[in-house]
Amino acid sequence: MAGRYRNARSGDEIERDWKEQDLVIKAREQQDKYVREHYLRIAAKAREERVWLFDPVVRAWYNPDEFEATFKMYIRSPEEVYARVKFKDPFEAIEEAQTKTSEFIKRVLDYAKKISSENEANKDKELKQKK
Repeated sequence: MAGRYRNARSGDEIERDWKEQDLVIKAREQQDKYVREHYLRIAAKAREERVWLFDPVVRAWYNPDEFEATFKMYIRSPEEVYARVKFKDPFEAIEEAQTKTSEFIKRVLDYAKKISSENEANKDKELKQKK
């Protein structure tokens, strides 16, 4: 029974560990504050320019308020924010998406016509072979 207490850490060791943990927590809080200031600056710039923020990695749009509230969950450094986020006018994005959608629909319809004509040609061949 006495052996368990001999392995216990001294008060100085415990205090040193607490101080180290406290330093780590304070450093993390400072980093979070630094990053948060950059988020606020980016959101303020977006408000000033009347644009939204687009994150191409997750393909998500954020108005400035949403950016402040949610974007901090994804990125831990301002450098990553600046490299990743794009300022865009949402109306330009709508026009771009509409153009891309129209192009995609055209491609799908062209392909469907091609497949349909190939199927008709194959049916004609099969009918001729049966005769």
